[in-house]
Amino acid sequence: MGCRGRLGRPTVVLDTNMLMLLHQGVDVIGALEEALNTKPRYVVPDLVVEELERIAEKGSPKERRAARFAMNVIERLGLDVVRVERQSGESVDDALARYAKEHGYIVATSDRELRRKLRRMGVLDAYYRESENRVELGGDTPVF
Repeated sequence: MGCRGRLGRPTVVLDTNMLMLLHQGVDVIGALEEALNTKPRYVVPDLVVEELERIAEKGSPKERRAARFAMNVIERLGLDVVRVERQSGESVDDALARYAKEHGYIVATSDRELRRKLRRMGVLDAYYRESENRVELGGDTPVF
């Protein structure tokens, strides 16, 4: 299936740090669409929502604002929240990587370790390059 989901569109899994970039004024959605040259389907794992809720409650004031903003965007845009089961001993990053690989999805993250893991697994990633104010694709880039 590759990165294409329903209706032949690629599906992008949004990670916590990419969603929190929205609070900084980064147009993550627009930048992803520009990088992919199409409008993908976006999914947010329930594990990411739980992480945002923890940050909104226990993070620094700046992190709490960014997490609440991200949760509001998820609701306002009606992004699909999907259930991702964690297997025994599996970290959140491991679960996200496994989920994306199983479904052939792209993962949008700025987490370097997760990006390395995704590339080792052959999963396409998208990340924000601050110096160029744009999203870039990592791994073997498909044509959409």
